[in-house]
Amino acid sequence: AAGATILDIGGESTRPGAEPVTREEELARITPVISALSADGHLISADTRHAAVMGPAMGAGARVINDVSGFTEDGAAEVMAKAHAETSDVCAIAMHMQGTPATMQDNPRYGFAPVEVYEVLSGHIDRLVAAGLPRGNIAVDPGFGFGKTPVHNAELIKWTALFHGLGVPVLIGVSRKSSIPKLAARGGQRGDYGGTADERLGGSLALTLDATAQGAQLIRTHDVPETVQAVAVQRGIG
Repeated sequence: AAGATILDIGGESTRPGAEPVTREEELARITPVISALSADGHLISADTRHAAVMGPAMGAGARVINDVSGFTEDGAAEVMAKAHAETSDVCAIAMHMQGTPATMQDNPRYGFAPVEVYEVLSGHIDRLVAAGLPRGNIAVDPGFGFGKTPVHNAELIKWTALFHGLGVPVLIGVSRKSSIPKLAARGGQRGDYGGTADERLGGSLALTLDATAQGAQLIRTHDVPETVQAVAVQRGIG
């Protein structure tokens, strides 16, 4: 796992413009992987927005459900509460997304993104708690890149500390996002470096360190050793 605490397994792309797959296909993709990795002792998160997938994923060994839609699908919050009643260590990560993966980048608009995202995330928490999942088993993700422009994304990072007001752990997922070269250009970088995902490590680490400096507790990344080292050095220098 190269230093990762949780392995996040998904069977449906949520990149901008992505089309959904059937629940059956999603389960066929993720359950064998979850079963194998959990059997090896890894803590597994299933990345899904579908209630019909959440239960089987937890049955296969996932202990965390990471939902980009914030458990808004009918029955999703109830699935989490039922699973918690059976296995008390089950946790939910509720993310903010404006629209769906297929539509979220179609001219996203906010008055002031951090406050509006905060209010939506507060509603996600309330929904899960009302269904029966304890607040202590919930984390939130402001959803960098999910229905946001680069300006919105920059605002979310600058205001990471705001989300601690929700009283639950805050997850930040900025790894290799397409906003990185746009933010770099805004900051004075010349040229087209960053046009591909593998050219965005520097920007990913910069955003990550800004968020962790503001107390973000969870980081979702593709580049685990590099991110672990960057955060450790940040802590090491105080």
